[in-house]
Amino acid sequence: MWGLGGSTTPDFGHVISTRPALRPNAWLQVLLVNNGVVMARDLYANIQMSGPGEASGWEFNKPQPGWQGTESVHAWHAVAQDGYKLAPSACVCALSVILYLKPPFTDDVYYNITLGCAGAPIQMIERRIPHAEVEEAYQCFVTGDRAKKAGFELARRVFGIGDEQNVKDAEEE
Repeated sequence: MWGLGGSTTPDFGHVISTRPALRPNAWLQVLLVNNGVVMARDLYANIQMSGPGEASGWEFNKPQPGWQGTESVHAWHAVAQDGYKLAPSACVCALSVILYLKPPFTDDVYYNITLGCAGAPIQMIERRIPHAEVEEAYQCFVTGDRAKKAGFELARRVFGIGDEQNVKDAEEE
């Protein structure tokens, strides 16, 4: 499943922050669901990403308790700690990334996600979103009301997630 949302980062004033102030952003959560009838063990998720231009930037959010996150070249990895189990029908956020958007958008947004658990085949999700689509989504957001629904739509378009896919709206949180 996906968790999606977007907003504009606040102006932090005199507070030191690594997040760019007043920058539109879109976030993506990769949610793992155990659709099996037994406990899932040795869960993991990896994401490689690039684009949409040198002025934009990616941020990996710290994994939730019970998970360990590491970074490599243009990629992040989250692995459940030893002993962590996911019950049947349970859902957990394995990865969460934020894309801070700033024109010019010269490259396509690209990401590749691999995920799985012990005893199950590797699942792979790969998307390439044309930089023209990212530009259009960005312009709609910055010229609109920038409310939660607009942020959700920004993220949906920037990450190429269709209406038919299992998506958790920012309003549902």
